[in-house]
Amino acid sequence: MKNLLLFIFLLIAITAFGQQKSSELRPKPAPDIPLILKDTICVSPNEYPTLAMFKYIEDYDIRKYSSDFTMLTFIYRNIEYLPITRCTAIDGTVVIGFIIEKNGSMTNVQIIRGIGGGLGEEAMRVIKLLPKFSPAMKDGKPVRFQYHIPVRFGMI
Repeated sequence: MKNLLLFIFLLIAITAFGQQKSSELRPKPAPDIPLILKDTICVSPNEYPTLAMFKYIEDYDIRKYSSDFTMLTFIYRNIEYLPITRCTAIDGTVVIGFIIEKNGSMTNVQIIRGIGGGLGEEAMRVIKLLPKFSPAMKDGKPVRFQYHIPVRFGMI
C-alpha cells in the first residue's frame, strides 16, 4: 500500500512540475540569414576540362587525349622523391583534388588521399604548376568541375 501511494505521489509530482508554459512550446522564429547560393559543381558535363593549350583542336576526343597525356607527362617529369622516402621505400597512390572554375583556373587544391612521407605535398606542388585549363562545358556553357588526379609513387 505504501508503494502504491508513493507511486501515485511521484506520478502527480512529475505531471504537475513537468508541464511547460504554452509560450515555451511555440517554435522561435529563425533569425534573418541571407541566402547565398554559390555556383554548384557540375558532375556530368558534356565536355570535360582540358589544358587550355589544346583548345584549338576541334575534335574533342583528340583534344582530351592530348591534354591527359601532356598533363601526366608534365606531372611525372616534375615529381621529385624526397630523400627520406627513397630510404624508407614508401610507395602508393596519392589523389589530388581541385576545382576547375568557369574561367579555367584551379582553386581548392587539396590532398584527397595521401600516403605519408611528404609525397602528398610534393604531388600537390606539381599539380599547382599545371598550366591553365579550358573549363568543362555543359550545354555549351562553362561550368565548375571537381577534378581528381591520382599520382602513383613507386620505387623502381
